[in-house]
Amino acid sequence: QSGREKWNDPEPYVWNACDEMKTWFENISASASPNMLAFFELDMLYSYVYVLSPSPRVPVITPFAQTLIFEYCIRFADLMLQRISQPRNSAPTTFYDAMRVYMTGRQFLDVLQSNTEGLLSGVIPPRPDVKAHGRPPPPLPPINIPPGDNAQHFNTARSINCIRQISDCLSRFGVRWGYMR
Repeated sequence: QSGREKWNDPEPYVWNACDEMKTWFENISASASPNMLAFFELDMLYSYVYVLSPSPRVPVITPFAQTLIFEYCIRFADLMLQRISQPRNSAPTTFYDAMRVYMTGRQFLDVLQSNTEGLLSGVIPPRPDVKAHGRPPPPLPPINIPPGDNAQHFNTARSINCIRQISDCLSRFGVRWGYMR
């Protein structure tokens, strides 16, 4: 994805990369501990967000990619906060993890700002067409709206919670490395 020249047809690359990450995660040994699986899931979610985000090669992303970023960022924030809230039970964290939290939070805010109504409404955009030489986009994670709630309220609450979780993670990392007290 590095480079400055815009790709005419970036979707085969993007969806192939996502499929390779999904395959990698699905093939992790069943003997891996739950903590290591969480660590690898964080890595996969961050990588998804990175590959799906706008870049000089892919300056405009599809609404479906925006929805994937929205969902993956929410899952990433929740899982990372769980991981750093129980340090005795998880893999060690590094400054690189703090940078991943910052980047994921930045992408979440960017995608939310660029498509607030679409993302909060809960309307799932159509999946992009799959060309013969490309793999399909990843499916959206299951979203379970509580009984009696609606998509708009539920997604708004999840967005606020994600922002709080990202902020909490960054605060904890800031304290850990002496940037905050």
